[in-house]
Amino acid sequence: GKVDSGTMKSFDSAVVELAPDAILLHCHGKLAFVNPATVKLFGASTEQDLIGKPVLELIHPDFHQIVLDRIKRTHQTGQPEPRIEERFVKLDGTCFDVEASGRQLVLGGEPFVFVTIRDITARKQAQAKLRLAASVFAHTREGIMITGANADIMDVNEAFTRITGYSRDEVLGKNPHILSSGRHDAAFFAAMWRSLSEQGYWSDEIWNRRKSGEVFAERLTISAVCDASGSVQHYVALFSDITAHKAMEDQVHQMAYFDALTGLPTRRLHGDRLSQAMAASKRSGLYGALM
Repeated sequence: GKVDSGTMKSFDSAVVELAPDAILLHCHGKLAFVNPATVKLFGASTEQDLIGKPVLELIHPDFHQIVLDRIKRTHQTGQPEPRIEERFVKLDGTCFDVEASGRQLVLGGEPFVFVTIRDITARKQAQAKLRLAASVFAHTREGIMITGANADIMDVNEAFTRITGYSRDEVLGKNPHILSSGRHDAAFFAAMWRSLSEQGYWSDEIWNRRKSGEVFAERLTISAVCDASGSVQHYVALFSDITAHKAMEDQVHQMAYFDALTGLPTRRLHGDRLSQAMAASKRSGLYGALM
């Protein structure tokens, strides 16, 4: 059936009052109407804290000219201005980011500007965090590999390609087992998965194999990423190539425990092994003799 004009006006008023977006009207540069969402957005106590206030006082100085140009176009064309990002200022001086749109309304022969404002501060902060995370992912020197809960590879960074020799397209959807060197037994990986399951974290040195077939050592850290219910959604692996470091360790060990000329074990290695044997005998209660 038909809806009478009084009911429609009540409906329109309720929409404005209950709207989640801030809605305001300004005329000749001063606020003439604000809805409850506007009062809350600007940190006011009541609408009277805002009514009559110059609209530019609520806008960051960097955006004054932009807003003035939009108001001028609105009056000239009568067409709605598209929603754009602007920066506003609360009554306490706090700055915040918004999306704002406006259009002209003629009420009682006066040209008003009808403005809707949506606070996007949280969205902008989230976007900034995402950009930072993307930058770290792209530019870090450590290899990064992201897998699903089933361990299939979902993404890798440029450092992963540099270290392993595999391109991103070559490994997407594959299991990390393609990097296996064959040097670790089932017990090693069982302990890794047990740690990930119980603690959500695992870190150790591991030998893997590049695309070229060369075996290399890496320091690998894997973290489980869970949803709100605690279910694992992803695994994030961060690793660095420590092959040169391991080679240096082996060289130092060789120099310390073996004679440089003959390659035979030195007295230092003998003493080290004897100390280990004595400690083992003390624990087990089984003794031996050295001749």
